[in-house]
Amino acid sequence: MAAYVGHHYPGPGNHLWKCLYMSRLIDRPMTAMDDFKLINNGIGFTNVVERTTPGSKDLSRKEMMEGAKILVGKLQKYQPRIAAFNGKSIYDAFSSVFFGKKLKKDFMFGQQPDLVPGTTTRIFVMPSSSARCAQFPRAQDKVQFYLRLKRLRNELKGIQEDRDIEETDYSFDLIKAIEDAKRTKVKQEKNFDTDTCGGAHVHVDTPAAPGAAPGVVPGVAAAGDAPQPNWDLGVFPPMDFVDHIPDITSQ
Repeated sequence: MAAYVGHHYPGPGNHLWKCLYMSRLIDRPMTAMDDFKLINNGIGFTNVVERTTPGSKDLSRKEMMEGAKILVGKLQKYQPRIAAFNGKSIYDAFSSVFFGKKLKKDFMFGQQPDLVPGTTTRIFVMPSSSARCAQFPRAQDKVQFYLRLKRLRNELKGIQEDRDIEETDYSFDLIKAIEDAKRTKVKQEKNFDTDTCGGAHVHVDTPAAPGAAPGVVPGVAAAGDAPQPNWDLGVFPPMDFVDHIPDITSQ
């Protein structure tokens, strides 16, 4: 897709542009069509491997290792403060070539201890911005790393941090969430009252009812009339969050 449109990260499910703005690394929302404007924010793009592929998994390790050598030449020429790798696999090839080590299973994203050879450029590794990144599947899961990248950039530039924003670590327990949702559902059903029409689905019938005036749609108020919604009592009680959760406890 990037090769087709001629811009970086244009895929509709890619989180890069959303995370750049959410972290305020850029001051306004942008899309792939604006990639050439990022130089005004001190951000530039390059590819480690130029060959067009559906994804990074389609690249050979040999290609990535050869591309890593070309990349270092660019970084030595332009001397950026930070080289941010978008994805662990591409940095793994880089690390193998220049530091003689593969990444361990307990690898931590973020700033790395090594500098780009022949430079003072810091290395920062991000989770892939692709929505297919299983470890961090949502933009809100990844934005913490963009905030850390911004903090490092500001530190290197001597910019005072805004202490009104604090980073918070969080975890999600799916089993506990299912149990909480079940308890909530039971409570809702015990307190359910059809007189209040709580949780009812309101819909509009498109076919005209027998005997209705031409152009009049049941459930839609004409000018000056009170609304007459159709309350579909067949859907009581409403479907809850818990009903959408697959049973994975036995798997």
